[in-house]
Amino acid sequence: MKNFRFILSLAIFAALGGLLPVVSNAMVVKSGESVNVPAEETIGDNLFVAGSNVDISAPVAGDLFVVGSNVVVRGKVDGDVFIAAGNARIEGEVGGSVRAAAGQLELNNKVGRNVLAAAGTIIIREESKIAGQLTVAGGQIEFRGAAGGNLDAAAGVFNFYGTANNASLLLDNGGKLTFYPKAVVAGNLWYRAEKPAVIQEGAQVKGKTDFVEWKMKDNKNLGRDFQAAYLMGMVYKFISLFIVTLLMFWLIGKKTGEIIKRMRSNFGGQFLLGFAFAFLAPIAALILLCTVIGIPVALILLAAYGIAMYLAQVFAGLLLADWLKEKIKFMARWHWAAMAAIGILIFVVIGAIPVVGWIFKFILILFALGAILKEKEEMLKSWE
Repeated sequence: MKNFRFILSLAIFAALGGLLPVVSNAMVVKSGESVNVPAEETIGDNLFVAGSNVDISAPVAGDLFVVGSNVVVRGKVDGDVFIAAGNARIEGEVGGSVRAAAGQLELNNKVGRNVLAAAGTIIIREESKIAGQLTVAGGQIEFRGAAGGNLDAAAGVFNFYGTANNASLLLDNGGKLTFYPKAVVAGNLWYRAEKPAVIQEGAQVKGKTDFVEWKMKDNKNLGRDFQAAYLMGMVYKFISLFIVTLLMFWLIGKKTGEIIKRMRSNFGGQFLLGFAFAFLAPIAALILLCTVIGIPVALILLAAYGIAMYLAQVFAGLLLADWLKEKIKFMARWHWAAMAAIGILIFVVIGAIPVVGWIFKFILILFALGAILKEKEEMLKSWE
């Protein structure tokens, strides 16, 4: 169960923009069941850490990327911090921005830029001075720090103790918003909730307060049906891709590994090849459909196009699995089918996340498509 949470958090981490830089080799990589980076160690570059239990006390000169079940960051980070974890606590000062996804997140120090976080529970302590924007989403949020920019939040329960410039708060149906005596909103307050906020004596909103009543009862069942259908679609896609993966391993065996190696060897060339095929093949098929003699060829081309695009999704998941197996040593002992399932699961979850996830999925598919076409070209050459 811990490993499942670990892998799922990696998918959220990618949606927050953390996975693309990780692929770069210009960083220090540490992984294992438990990873401890002591204060005496000097990290002069970006640092990527993956493990079940992670404790980082060393100062980091670059960006910090962490994936784990339990994560504590004690040292100062000069760059940005990207965290995906079951439980995460940031005690050190952060010079850049914080992007985090966790079951529970606690922030205890200064942040030089912005904070973007999603968690079941978020606690922002008094010591937290955020110079820029604070954007958070969670089931329960406790805000005791200070945000120099605007505060944007979505929550079930939001307890406001700290200070912010302007605040925009969205409360869930039945959610509760409470402003405690020392809370200060220097500018305007906008919030949407089922009931008006509880504003205790001493709390201040110096600008305009705008309350919008949140009525969801009529749409509750519709929303639940949509969520259930969307989740079932993701489950169906995962199962179908995994079955095709098993069938592919049975049919072509070693060729699968060769295609994955090719994917990791020449990113630019294969991406351009995949890009060209993805956009030019449908155009060529449409042109052929306009001629009577070309209709059969067009239909064959469209069928091949659909199969290639689907297989590209399989290889995109396998590439993620191969990368994980290399970077996280304890996964090297796992059975190939388990790693394939994990890679495909990550790919499906990433693809379900709006905008960033779609872009990442699109790049991976074109990359894999180019590798498949290149391997096909090599096979044809060997038959000559």
